[in-house]
Parts: sequence; C-alpha cells; structure tokens
Amino acid sequence: MTTLKKILSIILILLLFNVFAFPVFAENGAPTDTFTHQEAFSGKTKTVVMRPVYEAQRKLTARSLGLADEFGTVSQIKCDEKGNLYILMKSSEIIMLDKNYNFVKKITFTEQNGEKLTFDNSTGFFVRSAEEFYIADSAGAKVVKCVNGRVEKTYLSPESKTVPADFSFSPTKVTVDKKGYLYVLSDGSYYGFLMYTPDGEFSEFYGANTVSGSVLSTLQSLWETLTKNDIKRAKTTKKLPYQIIDICTDSKDFVYTCTGKNAGGDVGQIRMLSPGGSNILVGAEAKNFGETMRIKRRKQTIRQNFCGIATDENNFIYAVDSAYGLVYIYDGKCNLIAAFGGGNGSGDQLGAFSAASGIAVNGTDVLVTDSVDNSITVFKRTEYGEKVFSAQLLSLRSDYEAAEPIWREVYGKDEFNRLALTGLAKASYDKGDYRAAMSFAEKAGDKNTYSLALKEVRNGFVTENWTWIFLLSVAVISGLIALIVYSAKHRVVLIKNEKLRTAVCAGIHPFEAFKDIKYKGKGSVILAAVFTLLYFAATVLAATNSNFRYTSFDADTFNSVLVLVKTVGLVLLWTVSNWAVCILMGGLGRFKEEFIVTAYSTLPVTVYRLISLPLSFMLTSESSTLLSGLNSVAVVLCGIILLVGLMIIHDYTLPRVLSTGAISILFMILIVFVLFMIGILLSQFWGFGVSVFMEAVRL
Repeated sequence: MTTLKKILSIILILLLFNVFAFPVFAENGAPTDTFTHQEAFSGKTKTVVMRPVYEAQRKLTARSLGLADEFGTVSQIKCDEKGNLYILMKSSEIIMLDKNYNFVKKITFTEQNGEKLTFDNSTGFFVRSAEEFYIADSAGAKVVKCVNGRVEKTYLSPESKTVPADFSFSPTKVTVDKKGYLYVLSDGSYYGFLMYTPDGEFSEFYGANTVSGSVLSTLQSLWETLTKNDIKRAKTTKKLPYQIIDICTDSKDFVYTCTGKNAGGDVGQIRMLSPGGSNILVGAEAKNFGETMRIKRRKQTIRQNFCGIATDENNFIYAVDSAYGLVYIYDGKCNLIAAFGGGNGSGDQLGAFSAASGIAVNGTDVLVTDSVDNSITVFKRTEYGEKVFSAQLLSLRSDYEAAEPIWREVYGKDEFNRLALTGLAKASYDKGDYRAAMSFAEKAGDKNTYSLALKEVRNGFVTENWTWIFLLSVAVISGLIALIVYSAKHRVVLIKNEKLRTAVCAGIHPFEAFKDIKYKGKGSVILAAVFTLLYFAATVLAATNSNFRYTSFDADTFNSVLVLVKTVGLVLLWTVSNWAVCILMGGLGRFKEEFIVTAYSTLPVTVYRLISLPLSFMLTSESSTLLSGLNSVAVVLCGIILLVGLMIIHDYTLPRVLSTGAISILFMILIVFVLFMIGILLSQFWGFGVSVFMEAVRL
C-alpha cells in the first residue's frame, strides 16, 4: 500500500500543477474606438487583433459640405454605379455628392399634379440611377418611384387575398434588382417583405424569418393544446419571428436580409435568399454573425443588433451593428474578413460612432451613418486590406496558385491572419505539400484542409512502410496471443496486488469483482481515490492536448476548476446522494463501498479518453465516428459497472437500483441548488463585511 500512496501523491502534485497551469477564466476585452479583429479559431469569444484592412478617412456632415441645412436624422445612404453618394434629408430633399464626396446638388421631387413631394417620415430609399429613385414613406404609407424629379408611380398597401387582415403598410426600406422587381420592408411586419413585379403589381410576401422551436417549447405548446380551451388559447402570447431590419441585392440579383436579433439564439442574422425564399448563404443558419461576447454597460447586458447590410461588386457582405458600433465584413461562405469601427460612445474620435445606423459600399469605400450626430464616416481600404480581399477572392474561386504569393505577403505582415493561414494551407495542399498544409491548417483552425492533408500523409507513410507495418502488426498480435495462452496454461498472475486486480476485473467481471469487494473486503478507498483523480487527469489531458479537430481548447478560457467539479465533484456528489437515498430505502451498502463502486465505474471513460488522445492525431474527420462509437461504448460500460456494483453492495434488484438512481439525481439537483444559494449568501455577507470595514477605515 505504500506504493499506492506514492502514486497518489505524484498524481496530486501533477493535478495541482495542471489546475494552476491554466487560467481559471479570462474576460474578453471590450472593443476600443478604432480596431480591427478576426474571428477566434474555435469560433468562441476570443478577439484576435490584426493589421487594419480599413481606416477612417473623413467624416461627412452638413457643415463640412458647406450646407446651411442639417441632414436631419441620417439612417440610410445609397451610391450609384458611378460612385455618386446620395443622402436623404429631413427636408424631403436628396443631397448628391460626387465620387470624391464633394457636394454636387440638391434633388427635389414634384407630384404628378406639380406640387412639391414631401415626406413625413422616410427612413429608406433606393437609387437605381442618377435620375431614378424609390423612396419609402412610412408615415404616408407609400413608396414612390421618381424619375427625372417627378413622381412616376406610387405603391400603396396591396389589395390581395394573401395579405393578412391585420397587416399595416408602413414601408421603411426598399430595394430594386436589375430586372425591376421591387422589395419593400414594412415596419412591424413578421410576414417577410413585399415583392412587386416590374409592372408594379404586388406578387407575394417573401423571405420571412422563421421561429426556431426547442423541445421545451414544443412540449409547452402541446400541453396548452391539451389543457386550455379556445378562450385561454386565444389569450396566450404567440412566439413571433424577429422582423427583418434591412435588405439589399447583390450583382447577381440575390436578395440579402439583415435581422438584428434572432430567435434561434443570435444565429443566422444575415441571410441570402433563393428565388423560393430559403436561405442559401453557406453556413449562415448556424453562424452567429458579429460578436458573441456581451458588453456590460451600466450593469446591463447589451445584446448585438445589426441595423444595416450592403454588398460590393464581388458580393462580399458588409453589416453594421448598432450595439457595438462595429462593421463586419464576410465573404460568401460566411468567413469573417475583418471587423472594425468603434464602440458606441461620444463619436468624437474619427472612426467611432455615437449610434451607428446604416451602411453603404461605394467601390471599395465603406460608409457608415450615425443617427445621433447626423454624420457619415468614410472608411478607405488599406494596402494591406487590398491584398487580403484580392487573395481571398482568388481563394474563393479555387485559384490557390495565384493567391499563394499574395497570402505570403499578408502572412509576412501578420502571421496571425486566419485567412492567410487558411489560404496557404489550401495552396500547399493544392501543390502536394501536405505537411506544410497540415501546419498552416492547424494554425488556422481549418479542420477540413487538415484532415485532407493528414489523409494524404498517412496514406503515403503506409505505402512507404507497408512491409514494416505488416511485420510489426503480426509480431504484436502473435505476442499477445502467446502471452494469453501462456498465462492461462501456467496460471500466471499479471497483477500481483489483489485489490488492484479486483479493481481492474470490475470492468470485465463486475459481478465477481463487486462480490469480492462486498464480502471479502477486496475494495480499496485509496485505489478509488486514485481512479477518481485519474478520471480528472484524463479529462484534462484529452481537453488540452487532443488534436484541434476534436477539441475547442483555448488556453485563455480553459477552466481547470470547472473540469474538477465535473469529474471529481460529480463522483463525490453521486456517492453522497445515492448512498443517502439507498440507506433511507433499505440499502445495505456502506459509504465506503458506494464510493469504491462509483470510482471504479469511471475506469472505462478514463481509458477511452487516454486512448482518444493519440487517436485524435491519427484519424481523419471521416473516421470521427470511430471515436464517437468508442465514447458510447465507454459510457455504456460505465453505466453497466455502476448498476451491477450498486445491485451487489445494496442487495437490490435492477428496478430498485433504477428507481433509487432517479431519486438520487433529483437529490443531486437539490444539493447543487442549496450550495448555490449558500454561495450567494456568503458572497452577500462578504460584500457587507467589506463595506462595513471600509466605512470603519474611513472613520
């Protein structure tokens, strides 16, 4: 037993080192006023600072343009194909600027009867050319088409059987594709946006968001259906989808929508719609666009809220977030190119905003409106940004050979640029340099390219060393067979320590092993403690050292204490809960035996996690089902060992074990709740004590 104590001491030292080797938590820093960042490799909340792809050049205001009148509330701007910028003013006029953002003229419109066209509340418009405008007037419940300064057509609330009776036409945003189809957003509408034909006829509601339902909500709905009458069901609040905030079209006439918040848990805020209205943007349905972190302001959590969307000639997507004051740029496969801008504040610093409200793209320029100081900030693409965009465009077209030298330039200036690492990984794979592809892909977090390159490296290794692999496999298998035969024939005992042998046999012959523990005293509390700590150690090792394709480990956010609670804490919590319940229900097992059974049952999971560690570096993504299968087998075996052990030590039947187990789980939840409440009370008492002490010090 002295040897076991030494082993236990060594494990404890290693575990203590492991706990303190990683930080318990790491807070994400709030965005600064001007910064550029990339999405974290693991898709979590980590911000990776990179070289700027855009820089704020100037701020356009009525004063800077030499205008006497203020812009009014600026919420949307538009650009034409020649680079001219148009600003809708509160005075029912449109300000036209040239491609250098110099004032050109004011554009006014007249009704068909010759009177001046006025808008009570217009928040959206579309420029088809310098002579053709579409303006959404929400207060007037209309959309007007103006050609050469005169109203040519007015779109009113559609009269159709497909329009719900409670629909209120209040147009806020409008866009037109190259074929002349008109798309109108109406405030408060959950039916999608309205689509009109080139002839001006209402076609249909199009592109509505959907409500994602959970299992809990489904069960709740079923319960209400069964228990409530028609009157009560009528009073029940229905879960409605979030309404679309902004729309735009790309160079191929695909419609993009922007939703500030999403019922699916802040995912799918940006969509690209097919002619049938379904989302065809690659990976968009499961992607959380923008920041995943929550910025706390005045002790309130500020949720992300996209308010504007635009596309450029290469169909890159630009979206602005009103909560964080940031601009996000994505490609057609939802890869984050970069994010820049500034957290909402005073807006005094160039590149920061008081309240970002809209976005437009003019060539390579990005223009963001601020609805508080009524300004437009112009962002210019940097030389570094030009290289990133051009290289990514080539990569999207699968022209990796042309993209590689550009990516190497980008990599030379910023070795943490994920897009450059991914591009170099694909370029290396394309030219057959698979080890380099693996290296770049691992740094980029590109699981697919890494897996493809690993497969080629593995196949090459097997082909080159097939003879040695075959001979070694035959030797190992023959050796194992010989060892088994020899041990059985000569009754060789491989494990001399009787208690250790019993513990190992629990996973092979659980009935015999636990009978020996119950009636012959062959169980060991020290071994149980060792197995529990090994369970924790194996979990930590698997989480921190497995190949990146099978773990989302991040040294900045990894919490060893949390893992300790989930492993050692869970074993102890189950031991206490189940033993207490079983004692009350006539169980014969002692607390010592309960702990031994619980700890011994974790051995299959521990072995699996140790085995999965080297396998994660050898298996491709196509073979990931093998690890999933092994994990399932380990969990099932763990459950079988635990059930058999409880049956033996408590002298229970299987139904009795299952019933006490269910009660034990409820008791565990109760214990956790009580501990949580105690923690809150202690925290409050500590805060009170600190405040009293500080007041005493002041006195």
